[in-house]
This record gives sequence, structure tokens and C-alpha cells, in this order.
Amino acid sequence: MTRLETVKNIIVIVAAVTVIGTSIYSRFVTPESKSQASVSARLIGKPLPLPVSLVTGNKGTIALFVSKTCRFCTQSMGFYRHLAELKVNEPCDIKLVALGPKGRESSDEIRTYLRDNNLSVDGLDVVDFLSLGVEATPTLVLRDSSKLVRGVWVGAQRDTGENEVISKVKAFCHT
Repeated sequence: MTRLETVKNIIVIVAAVTVIGTSIYSRFVTPESKSQASVSARLIGKPLPLPVSLVTGNKGTIALFVSKTCRFCTQSMGFYRHLAELKVNEPCDIKLVALGPKGRESSDEIRTYLRDNNLSVDGLDVVDFLSLGVEATPTLVLRDSSKLVRGVWVGAQRDTGENEVISKVKAFCHT
């Protein structure tokens, strides 16, 4: 093999590794802060229309956008159960509702998914996520009694994100 062929082969290998690495990174590593900031900027302070069939509390609603095929939703179920308990223990009327992706999953499928994961919610429906500005699951949206978005959290929340959600809900309940 000549020196030129060796150089060409090295360039091809480096290019292939770069393309494959970039593809794998973008597929499996979500830049949470960018996604979070983008969705928050679009939704905070704006109305979030939920189906009229869903109950809303006097203080507002925590909308949980989930999918039965979302592994991050399943991984986050412990936190969502904790959030449901917190909602019950706080002295305010805020409701927790679950929303599934319309056209991909039915209400019954979402209900079964939540039951299988021991999560009790105040209401459930399927909606067109994109029409509401939600692009990923799981997404938590805190909506006040005037239907305006006051908080948005995208993806599986780590400890700091979970603490932020809990703090925001508690502060929201005491205003």
C-alpha cells in the first residue's frame, strides 16, 4: 500500500467515525438545557389549552405529558408518584393530569400504563402534543388557574430538577 492510499484510508476512517459518532450522540444524548430553554421560552406565560373534560384545581394544574413507550417516563414514575403525594399533602387545590400522544396511544393505553406504574392522577386524556408546543416526553407543565403556563420541565429530571419542580409547586400552592 502506498503512502497516498494509507492517508486516504485514514481520512475515510476518521470521517466515518465522526459521522457515526455524531449520529449516535444526537440520537441518545439530548441536550436537556437547550430543549428545556426552547420549550420554556415558547410556553411560559402563555395559555395552555387542555381538554375541557379534564378537571382543574382552584390553584391550577400540573400536566404530565407521557407515552407508554417512553423509557424516561417509566424511569421517572417514582418522582411522579412523589409529586402526586405532594399535591395531596399540600393545602391547595392543584390537580395532576396525564396526557398521552393522540394518534399513537389511546386513553385506555395511558390509563393502563399509569395503573401498571402505580401512578394515580386526577384526569387523563390524549392530545396532539405538537399543537400545544410539547415536543418530547416526559414533559411537566405547571399551569395556573387562569390557564397560563408558570413552569415547564422537559425530560427525566435529576435531583436538582426534581427539587426545582417540588419547590415551584409548593411556592405556587402558597401564593
